Amino acid sequence: MIQKSKVAIVGLGNIGTAVATNLVKGKRPFIVADRKIGRAKELAQQLGSLAQPMEIPAAIKEADIILFAIWFDALKRWCIFMLQNFREKSLLTLQILLQRIRKVDSKK
Repeated sequence: MIQKSKVAIVGLGNIGTAVATNLVKGKRPFIVADRKIGRAKELAQQLGSLAQPMEIPAAIKEADIILFAIWFDALKRWCIFMLQNFREKSLLTLQILLQRIRKVDSKK
């Protein structure tokens, strides 16, 4: 049996909640995390047993795939945290972040 990658959604605003809802529809287990753990627990309870609430650092550590549905400034802070604590997982996130920064800077 093939084991699916563990997915975490960090940030449970409109986008994070929509992604989480679609993962439930696809019968995919996942982790939900938010700066307010109460929000993660509340959403997990609404979505059912496929959604597992966690603090953000625990979600990052546990997940194979991390979807950051957070503001850009907050994303920069989490990239620094990831570099300091989870170097192997950080490389792809940082590549995407740098591409985004270059794209924004080129439009100025």
